[in-house]
Amino acid sequence: MNLANKITIIFFGGLIFLIVLGMLLNPGKGCYSIGECKSCWNWRATTINSELCPNKVSCISDPMIEQHNALVDVLLCACISAQKNGYTDVELNKNIEKLYQSITGYQSDAQSICTNPTVTKWLYP
Repeated sequence: MNLANKITIIFFGGLIFLIVLGMLLNPGKGCYSIGECKSCWNWRATTINSELCPNKVSCISDPMIEQHNALVDVLLCACISAQKNGYTDVELNKNIEKLYQSITGYQSDAQSICTNPTVTKWLYP
């Protein structure tokens, strides 16, 4: 076996190893947290039980909708924490503002976001 064949075998073997390792390390879930507020979602379509399903019982989730709804949960939970401490936690306020901007594309301050929340959960198809 010449050197080029050995390099090719090592390359593809390494690539396969990295793919398998990535699959093992990524269980198919994503999570986001602000302080004690945390919510997770599935990266793959799964059967879920939710009032947001068309029949209000169960449906197949859309990963993008599931992620959006999880982020809204975190934002609203963080707003409750911010309101309880009178918006004095600068880091918490900053994280609320960053998440709000990533969800909506708009900038606002934490107190405005939390006193008049304009983000809503999306319905599943």
